[in-house]
Amino acid sequence: MVCSGIPRGTAAVGRNPGFTATVEPYALHMDLTRPGPMLLTATACAGSERLVPLEVEVALVRRYLAIEQVRFGDRLRPSVSVAPDARDAQVPPLILQPLIENAVRHGIATLIEGGDVTVDLRTEGDRTVAVIDNPFDPDGRRPGTGIGLTNVRARLTALYGPRASLAAGASGERYRVRVEIPMEAA
Repeated sequence: MVCSGIPRGTAAVGRNPGFTATVEPYALHMDLTRPGPMLLTATACAGSERLVPLEVEVALVRRYLAIEQVRFGDRLRPSVSVAPDARDAQVPPLILQPLIENAVRHGIATLIEGGDVTVDLRTEGDRTVAVIDNPFDPDGRRPGTGIGLTNVRARLTALYGPRASLAAGASGERYRVRVEIPMEAA
């Protein structure tokens, strides 16, 4: 992904020339899916695009979950499903990642046996809908500040006003987040 007007490059990190970083500003994640030395790679240029295709967000979600899979092993069982008609939907960049991170941090990480994180992406009428569902231990919750949900809700409000929504809550030992975004032309 190229961000016009934003400098980027590749450089050795510290004194280890085998440990490199490709820098395209925004979120940096360890790329543990490639052979050879670990690379720090830029995953998106959120500041340069108002909206991105949902498939770009899905690629980021899958990459993030793959990294967490290395960390949690069999304790994390991710499932990402995308309805064919939703792939080209336009969404704000990195709108899903904080929600997926919350599912892992406040759900899977608190459970000895781990669990499944399901991400269901589809369209409903003139809306793009994302549902993230995960188990959690109501008695073993990690303290959080709520910043992930707050930031996503604030971004949705800033971009769409009351036309977008985010609903989150627990039902038994499951936690579910549902995001609805109005469809827009690219």
